[in-house]
Amino acid sequence: MLDVGCGTGVATLQLAKQVPLSEQVYGIDLSSVPEPTKAAAPKNVTFIQGNFLDGEDKRGLSNGSFDYVFGRMLFLAIDDWPGYFKRVNDLLKPGGIVEHQDCSWEYYRQGTFTKLSDNWAWHRAVLEESAIVGLDICAADHLVERMEGAGFEVLSTRCYEFSMVPSEKSASSMAVGRYVQSAVPKTFPELIRRILSKSGRYSDDQISELTEECLRTSSEEEGIFLKPEAIGS
Repeated sequence: MLDVGCGTGVATLQLAKQVPLSEQVYGIDLSSVPEPTKAAAPKNVTFIQGNFLDGEDKRGLSNGSFDYVFGRMLFLAIDDWPGYFKRVNDLLKPGGIVEHQDCSWEYYRQGTFTKLSDNWAWHRAVLEESAIVGLDICAADHLVERMEGAGFEVLSTRCYEFSMVPSEKSASSMAVGRYVQSAVPKTFPELIRRILSKSGRYSDDQISELTEECLRTSSEEEGIFLKPEAIGS
């Protein structure tokens, strides 16, 4: 079992609970997994710091050796989706399963599915600048075609509402929306700056103005949500 882009490693530990200790579980990420997570990991879990797209190597990621590969929320990390899914396909045993959960960074109005973010200047700027460096912030919209292009047979798809702001109109949005509001907006200023500063097309003042718009529009309406999608192949 392999968890690609494992981040904090928490999901890797959850995946490891689904298999016996005799089954090896790997998590790989560009960043180092926090030491407390490493300390809590059972003996069959191995964390690797490195680039998943580097190709076959000596870290245990051998072609044809995995029954299951899991990836989640990589839309701001992967700049070569055909290469990503080819690598996954190479790693899987015949009949192996890939599950990928990803997001399209677009905002919708609760209850109507009206797309709000098309009218936001900051979102248009992020969409354009991300594309310049090969990132697809609407990755979830293209998962099926990319997986099929890599030779996978898509077995199931499921779309979710990921609430960015809690709303009393939807009980399911409350817990997620509260978490998002407590944790996510504070990451936006650095994220927006990093994306918009790469091409040199935006001044510091313009980036600050667009960041302020991002913080305001992404939080000002109750129940607005993103649409993550889960694909199994």
